[in-house]
Amino acid sequence: MAHEIPWRESTAPALPAELRAELARVWAYRQYNEAGAAKAFERLHGEWRAAGASAELVDAAAAAADEEAQHAAICGRFVELYSGGAAPEPKPFADMPRYADATVEERALFGAVLMCAISESVACVYLQTMLERAADAPIRAVHELFLAHDIRHSRLGWAYLAFDAHRSPDRVRALAERLPGMLALYRSGLGVRRPTALEHADELLAGHGALRPGESRELFDQALDNVLLPGFAEFGIPPEQLRENLRRENLRR
Repeated sequence: MAHEIPWRESTAPALPAELRAELARVWAYRQYNEAGAAKAFERLHGEWRAAGASAELVDAAAAAADEEAQHAAICGRFVELYSGGAAPEPKPFADMPRYADATVEERALFGAVLMCAISESVACVYLQTMLERAADAPIRAVHELFLAHDIRHSRLGWAYLAFDAHRSPDRVRALAERLPGMLALYRSGLGVRRPTALEHADELLAGHGALRPGESRELFDQALDNVLLPGFAEFGIPPEQLRENLRRENLRR
């Protein structure tokens, strides 16, 4: 769908050089994350198949890997747009935790929770925020596309939770012990964008796909309160207990 993005309507050429350089760095970081998401969904596809998930879930994980690879390519196009040069290949993304002590079924469940229910649900909050601030047509079109995909990807995690809760309620309830570590791991890895010396840079950057300094963690906390804790509560995991255990995990990190 990249051909549907109105690249020629970009206002990038009119931006100050320093701002364009910062946006190239922002989109290179986003490219790195999207390439990592594609890799994670490829792994999830294999884990779900090995764990006996339905063909619908397995196929949806494969489709998500393709969509995340498309996201990475689009982010690379933005790097080129803002930098004026070719986008370098993103560096390899760290693997998700392997959970070597877990069974095949547990690893499939943990991957669904970390990659989809947590990561993609939080990504939807980020994307909605960036879409509301979009300053020109390509930025708007890309965030609409990414958001549509990531809503679907986040729902996969909750669908897998429901699938596994039906066949093994105890395994899903036992997630309460793992979730604080997963949530703390995700939050600790959130990038903190450095401030720039350019006057009014935060507002300008925000219109072109950047979050404000420190905002990624603020939005994560909003997603935690409004999406994640209520969602996990539906599977018998008490929000109060989860919040307190998460607080302790965050203090250790």
